[in-house]
Amino acid sequence: MKKFMMVAITLIATTVINAQELKYNDLQTELSSKQYESYVAQNGNVYKVGDKIRIGLPSDGRNYVFIQHVDPVTGASPVTAGYAGREVEVKKIQVQGSKKKGYKVWVITNGGIALAKLYFDIEFALEVKEVR
Repeated sequence: MKKFMMVAITLIATTVINAQELKYNDLQTELSSKQYESYVAQNGNVYKVGDKIRIGLPSDGRNYVFIQHVDPVTGASPVTAGYAGREVEVKKIQVQGSKKKGYKVWVITNGGIALAKLYFDIEFALEVKEVR
């Protein structure tokens, strides 16, 4: 009986741990969880909660297209070129969307200013080098 319980606990723990990692290829399937501990991007980069990300240059020259500044009081606004080179910490990794419209992975970081947070549409931000 003890062996059975140990095997059951191990299987449950393994399932829970594995469910917290999201891979780019998983975005083609129905996703049950909306928040993850790590994400393996299409280019193979791995982003984990607690990791540091360095912000690159804005893709339109003045503002970032795929990084949003979200303040709980004022709402969303474009992130300006003043963030170039800044290092931010990954706080959350979330998936939004539907099977019909497709899914997007959002990496949410501290914004470096009060309660503000930065939201990265990570795949597109990587593609245009807004994230290094």
